[in-house]
Amino acid sequence: MRTIVFGEVKWKVPTCGHHAHVSVFGAVNVLNGDTVLHRAVAANATTFLDFLKILKSRYPDQLIVLVLDNARIHHVKMVRDFLRQEGESFHLIFLPPYSPQLNP
Repeated sequence: MRTIVFGEVKWKVPTCGHHAHVSVFGAVNVLNGDTVLHRAVAANATTFLDFLKILKSRYPDQLIVLVLDNARIHHVKMVRDFLRQEGESFHLIFLPPYSPQLNP
């Protein structure tokens, strides 16, 4: 069992073995503290795109601002195509490379 802390929310995630892991995408609504979490078996472009679609369905008429690191999954063609289709629904802010102090 591994504990994942996201904001003030703690999740107990069952794991088996030494190399087991769970990927979690998360966002916090700064207006009301609401959290959106998406658990996935892997962190890849497909699961990141699923997370973006979840956010869009949760907040269909609002601008969604995300602060992201520069992982490849955030820049792949399928993600760029989705963002282009969504118009101005999303605003992505990318942290500079090699800045772990900004990405706790």
